[in-house]
Amino acid sequence: MRTRVLAVFALLLAWATDALAQENPAGWSVQVGTGIIPYHMTLIPTRSTLQELARSGQSTGTIHNPYGPALSLSGSFRRRKWTEFRFTLGGSWRVYEITQYSVFGTDPDGKPRYDLTDSHPAGTRNDSVFSFTLECFHIWNPGRTVELYSGGGLGLLAGSVRLINEPFLPLPEITPIGARFGRGHLYGFLELTIGPITTLGHGGVGWRF
Repeated sequence: MRTRVLAVFALLLAWATDALAQENPAGWSVQVGTGIIPYHMTLIPTRSTLQELARSGQSTGTIHNPYGPALSLSGSFRRRKWTEFRFTLGGSWRVYEITQYSVFGTDPDGKPRYDLTDSHPAGTRNDSVFSFTLECFHIWNPGRTVELYSGGGLGLLAGSVRLINEPFLPLPEITPIGARFGRGHLYGFLELTIGPITTLGHGGVGWRF
C-alpha cells in the first residue's frame, strides 16, 4: 500500500511540475495559515497508545486542545489565471493528561498489578501528526479584489504516532469554496476545507511574488 500511495503522490507532483514547465505561471506565492484541528486528530490517543499506557499502569485524561490549532505552510503557483497548484506542509498535535496507578504486587506471570482506585497525575503527553498535501484549484474570478476558488487534492499523513499500521496514511483534501482578499503582495484567505490540513475552517495570510 505504501508503494502505491507514494507512486500516486509522485505522479500528481510530476503533473503539476510539468504543467509549470509548459506554461509560464501567472505568479508564485507563499502563505501561512491556521484552523480547526483535522478530523483524523480525533483518533488520538490511538488504540495502540492506550494499550502501551495500560501496560505501564497508565491511562489518559483531559485533552488540553480538543479543537486545535492546526498550522500550515504553503507554496503555490498559477499555471494560468484560472488554475493554481499548491503544496502544503501541515501540522497538528494533541496534548492530554496522563494518570499513573500504583502497584500492588504481581500477577501469576510476574507482571505488576495496578490499583485503579489509587492514582496520581503523571504529566502530559504530546502526540503530533504532519501532513504533506498537493492540491489543484480553479479560480472562478481571477484578478478581482476578492478571488473565489474551489479544488482538492491528496495528502499523506506521518508523525510521532501512527493512525494505522502503515507509515503513511493517504487522505483526500476537498475545498468546496475559498476566498482570497487583496490585490497587492500581501493578502488574506479563508477556506471551507476538509482533509489532512484542517477541518472546516482554514485561514491566514500570504505573500505574492
